[in-house]
Amino acid sequence: MKYEEFIRELIILIDQAKEMFNLRKRDSDPQFRAWRHSASDLIQRIKKEGYDVNSAINGRVFDIRMGYWSDPTPKECIAVYNRDLQDTINEFQTIVTRFNAYGEPTRANIDANNTENLRLPEKVTYRWIRDFVPIHLWFSAVGVLVAIFSAGVYIGQTSFYKDITTKSIPESQSTSMSENTSNETIALPASLE
Repeated sequence: MKYEEFIRELIILIDQAKEMFNLRKRDSDPQFRAWRHSASDLIQRIKKEGYDVNSAINGRVFDIRMGYWSDPTPKECIAVYNRDLQDTINEFQTIVTRFNAYGEPTRANIDANNTENLRLPEKVTYRWIRDFVPIHLWFSAVGVLVAIFSAGVYIGQTSFYKDITTKSIPESQSTSMSENTSNETIALPASLE
């Protein structure tokens, strides 16, 4: 796909979107759903060609997200739908405006057979991990460590764990061990005296 063809299709989608404000069914409307699919597909296809296109259409809900304390009114739902639709139109218009002003953007060098950037280095260092591991994996790792620590603290406070630990050392050994350690003297090296 040539970038100029992408822009022509994008202009058509902008014109279609301008006719979809205040749809009663909003994101459930078949006309809107077909439009959104076409727009998302177009953005994905141009990105596969190596162009960095700034559009958040795939992340937009076009409806009120869950979490409201009460049911939103139809007027509130339409307002959110219209806002998301206008934001998408604004993004698309910005892409067209930039093309008209500056021409075709530079393509990223994408080669499907080039996996050199995906290979692990010979030695995995902290710096490589810091630079190439996505932030969500760092948060996941920290979350796992916190969960393991919390589980250990919880288990350590249970009567089940206390019963196991006291039964694992017979009383005769535990008293003789404490007597032995209290009577022993430790010789310190001459340098520490």
